[in-house]
Amino acid sequence: MSTDLEEPEVETEMIVLSKDKSGDNDALIARLTNDWLPLKCNGADDMATFKIVDDARKRMVKFRTGMNAQVKELVAPHKAEIDRIKAQAERYQSKLSVVEEHLKGEVDSVKAELERREQEKADELYDLRKRRWLEATGNPPDFDGAFPEAFLRGMTESEFEAEIQRLTEKTRKDREETIKRIEAEAEATRLRNEEAKRLKEAADKLAADQAAFAQQQREAKAKSDLLEQQQREAQERIDAETRRLASERRQNEEADKPVEVVPVGWLPPPEVPSAAPAEDGPPPYAPAAWGSSPSFVPPASTKPDDASYDKGYTDGMRHLWKSIGHKFPESALAAQIANRKASDDYQPARE
Repeated sequence: MSTDLEEPEVETEMIVLSKDKSGDNDALIARLTNDWLPLKCNGADDMATFKIVDDARKRMVKFRTGMNAQVKELVAPHKAEIDRIKAQAERYQSKLSVVEEHLKGEVDSVKAELERREQEKADELYDLRKRRWLEATGNPPDFDGAFPEAFLRGMTESEFEAEIQRLTEKTRKDREETIKRIEAEAEATRLRNEEAKRLKEAADKLAADQAAFAQQQREAKAKSDLLEQQQREAQERIDAETRRLASERRQNEEADKPVEVVPVGWLPPPEVPSAAPAEDGPPPYAPAAWGSSPSFVPPASTKPDDASYDKGYTDGMRHLWKSIGHKFPESALAAQIANRKASDDYQPARE
């Protein structure tokens, strides 16, 4: 764009307010518009272009303000007539304004009533739409009351019905989803409670079983300890009796004299009838104080043979073991007797 300007002579080129100069004025304005309207500044760094544009602006101001003096000069001869016409018009207007204000008041009152009715009708429509909107949205109890009033008032009837249908469908889906979520949460809670109950019952049962098992272990240990103690005591008595009998046998054999002490289980002489041992008591031929030496010494002629001795000893031991609640060791004692029978000096039962 060219920035060359043809600077007009302001003193000779100006807008002249005259019917005869209207053509010249239009040509001058067209030339100024054609030359200066395309001018633009190229930013703060291009000061040369800025100066050209600013000079053109100042000249345009002179063209515009140069007409003010002409206006005053042309109006001055007619000022008195203009003032008279204005005053007359104001007087007529003042008289007419009384009627105009009256008519305006009548019209304004009707317009106000029409506006009031229109507003009332619009408010009723809004209230109706508000209720339907709440119903369509499920009338949430936590709604804060900030209804979209402008939105509801500005919709046409068809737009509002479409919106209500959309909200109703959305509310139905939301309600179904809420019901499903609540039911799922309730089912999950029920399952958690059942699982917690099952785990508690299992834990309680385990604790009870452990306590019962511990009690059984304590009772079994007590019984085991008691059994061991009884077995030790019984074995001690058996060992003591065995040692006593062995000592007496050795003494009798060395002295070659009758046995002076009748052992536990000693049988009476053959001519004395014998009876089988009682089920729950000592044999009928046992001493009064079972397990202790008798207070009498049988004559030598009544000394039992080895077979009778073994039988009496066996019956006595059997009763002793039974009295303490233990099973008699038949096989062990039978083995001892078998060893004795194998000896050369074993005496069989008398005929």
